Amino acid sequence: MEKRLNNENSAVYKMIATVEELDGKRVLMYGIEGRNKDERISVSSLTDDKERIRRLVDMLNDGGFELCHLKDAVNDFLYETYGICVK
Repeated sequence: MEKRLNNENSAVYKMIATVEELDGKRVLMYGIEGRNKDERISVSSLTDDKERIRRLVDMLNDGGFELCHLKDAVNDFLYETYGICVK
């Protein structure tokens, strides 16, 4: 069940999945989509670890994060998971 928007600036987040080809193999990759009343932002192919993305989605939804914070959350996720810094 999708959460309702808490206030005008709240966003709702969900996991998205895509199939990517890596080194000749098909891999199911997971990302995140966030939306509020005015816009929708998707970041695909972050990881093949479904549970990690599920925890990130839950944290964003439970914390009432605004959509403008998605980029920072994704950057933190990539750094904590893979040691990657994205500007």
